[in-house]
Amino acid sequence: MAKNQKTLRIVLRQNKNEDSRAYGKWYAELMDRESISTRALAKHIASHGSPYTEDMIIGILAALSRCIPEIVSEGTGVKLDGLGQFYPSLETTGAETPSKFSIQENVKGVHIRFLPDSSKLDNMTSREFRDKCSLSIWGMVTTTGSTKTNNLVKTYHPLIEDEQEVGDIENP
Repeated sequence: MAKNQKTLRIVLRQNKNEDSRAYGKWYAELMDRESISTRALAKHIASHGSPYTEDMIIGILAALSRCIPEIVSEGTGVKLDGLGQFYPSLETTGAETPSKFSIQENVKGVHIRFLPDSSKLDNMTSREFRDKCSLSIWGMVTTTGSTKTNNLVKTYHPLIEDEQEVGDIENP
């Protein structure tokens, strides 16, 4: 992990589903942040003393993003040492008998899954990764809108004043 790592900001959300046994309880979620681009990732990799130029790294990452799905679609997992393994899985529904099983009807999806590396040297499992992250409770989040119409708006409310962001923030 980077020495000057940024903190993963946690916001708290209250369960407002009256039909839920967990109604009224508060749960943590990560505050939304933008992802970095391939170019930004390449620049970051290059900044760690890599002998490769940013453009060479972009080429390697582009090849990786084309080749992993190709290899996994053939049923072969791809293990990236120190990171984890990409592998295929199926989403299916059951059939009464083998003769009634139809790929068209019963196979609902084929997924690329990711399993973090769990070797002692490069353990990236969720519990180990948690210990490598810096976490802090930033504030609370409220959501308005509907998932059915895809117009959800999250509004973040800080618990403490942040040096860079003060006041309520709406996500784009």
